[in-house]
Amino acid sequence: MEKIIEHVFKYINHFHLLTYIGNLIRIPSYLDNEMQKCDYLLNEMKNIGLETLEVIIGPSIHRRNILGYIRGAEHINSNVIVCAAHIDTHWPQKSQEEIAHSGRVIDGKILGVGAGDSMTPLAAFLSAFDAIKKSGICLKKSACFLATVDELGSKKGAKILEEYGFKADMCLIGEQTDMNIGIVHSGKVEVEVQIEGNAPSLLQGHAERVGLKVGNAVTAMVKVINNLENMVKEEPYFHKKHPLLPGEGAAFYIGPIIGGNTGYGNPNRGPGIGTETQGLAVPSPTWCKLRVGARYWPGQSAQEFVDLVNKWSKKAISDFHGITVTVNCYLDHGNTPLETNPNAQIVSILRSAIKQVTNRDPELIGSVYSTEGPFFQRLGAEVAWCAPGIMRVGSPNEHVTIEELETYCKIYISAIIRACGVTNN
Repeated sequence: MEKIIEHVFKYINHFHLLTYIGNLIRIPSYLDNEMQKCDYLLNEMKNIGLETLEVIIGPSIHRRNILGYIRGAEHINSNVIVCAAHIDTHWPQKSQEEIAHSGRVIDGKILGVGAGDSMTPLAAFLSAFDAIKKSGICLKKSACFLATVDELGSKKGAKILEEYGFKADMCLIGEQTDMNIGIVHSGKVEVEVQIEGNAPSLLQGHAERVGLKVGNAVTAMVKVINNLENMVKEEPYFHKKHPLLPGEGAAFYIGPIIGGNTGYGNPNRGPGIGTETQGLAVPSPTWCKLRVGARYWPGQSAQEFVDLVNKWSKKAISDFHGITVTVNCYLDHGNTPLETNPNAQIVSILRSAIKQVTNRDPELIGSVYSTEGPFFQRLGAEVAWCAPGIMRVGSPNEHVTIEELETYCKIYISAIIRACGVTNN
């Protein structure tokens, strides 16, 4: 088997591999705006001779998963292994203005948005499937290259595949593990805390001094935030340990906050003089919204988090006059924790593939992030993940090295062939 795999390595086109990663970085594909990169990947899959399929998730017909198949000689309509990576990326951070979508190569590093995330496995999978096709070997069983949308959001791309009954024996996901094998990760849940206040007068300072009760929504939200910090300290939900996950969980995080009133109390108006855009600190804010989330550990649930935030938020505003608080869960949607048996076949295959290419024994690790794995696991697939680097995404020098890119292309080739087998034809 290893000789056959080494033979396929010779068909890796290194110029094409670097072109793929450069193009994928240069084509923006922010969450909800993946259309151009969907078109690009569909075209390249066709160019290398894959059988393709598009799965539209809507509402636009352009927002879709792209699938490319190498059909095996046996079990033609079943996928033994699915190689999955997401198309969507984060927006460039302020510290990334110089690299953004440059795709430049400097000192052996390819720089740009997504290089430290999913653009690298997308390029490596594309080159791996290309090399297998060009080598002339015939896989016994089928392999699928899956490029999904909305992974950074609620994972609508994976969710629709689950709804349609997409089947595979194994799923290899391109997510960062620093040359190790991911088999455990957290779930993801987010809620919006909304406060409705009461302003009996536009002038809060005067109103309070003449005995009127002012329900300032922003002031109330400050109390809520402080109480949520106490929640994290006191509730056992946030102090669970797992042998493969760092620290304690669930891991709580606070997102954006916005609050205000109408007219010049609208927080979207800029402060200062302006006939149309002048914004002021009055009138008293009558509404305030805060997004918070948690990465929760195996054995925990999203609903537990929602219930805790609801309890501690209401406790925080119990002494406020004319204030109401509601908690709305807008992100859960099957983003559950994942655990894979260390003895699963996909883990064994990845161990052998990494050992063959790097001559090192990988570790089994856990990650406090989510993948699309739970959607495939619920359909019966074994799931594991590996890709270059870790914690580079969104950094000022987000990158992948050329050596890492080439190494992972080989690892993916080895894993695909080991999973599918080869005929003598």
